[in-house]
Amino acid sequence: MRHLCWVALCLLALTGCGSGPGGGERACTLIGGRTGIGVVVDPGAPVLDTPALLTLCADGRCRDVPVPLEPATGTGASGCSGGVCSAQVAPTGGQVGFAEVDGLSEQPLEVTLTAGDREFRTTVTPAAVYPNGPDCGAAGVQGRVGLTAAGNLTNR
Repeated sequence: MRHLCWVALCLLALTGCGSGPGGGERACTLIGGRTGIGVVVDPGAPVLDTPALLTLCADGRCRDVPVPLEPATGTGASGCSGGVCSAQVAPTGGQVGFAEVDGLSEQPLEVTLTAGDREFRTTVTPAAVYPNGPDCGAAGVQGRVGLTAAGNLTNR
């Protein structure tokens, strides 16, 4: 009987050694991450012609990348009735866009955002993105700039 208790205790201990939460390997999904520079134009900032143009410079080399801009949206009216909740999409007055940039690395870039006859400048350092968490490896490199209501381009 004593031997049977030890076997049962060992089997019980081994069942806690699976790959579920708190132990073992973590499954990584196929979620990817785009590589490029995101642009956010705040409400009240100058409205930009689309597509705008990003000029990215590093190590004495520059390249131009178009960035299509869309109206930015946020959450509008919302409420719940009879156990069902809903929310409406509402324009914020800003703009958003993303420029795909092949070969983007994690080094500082001088960024010029040009739309029509307007130019705005800043420096941004792109960083790796980990949509599945750091244990699953990087899935892209991204930077983000924002145009403020005061007309300043900032690193976000």
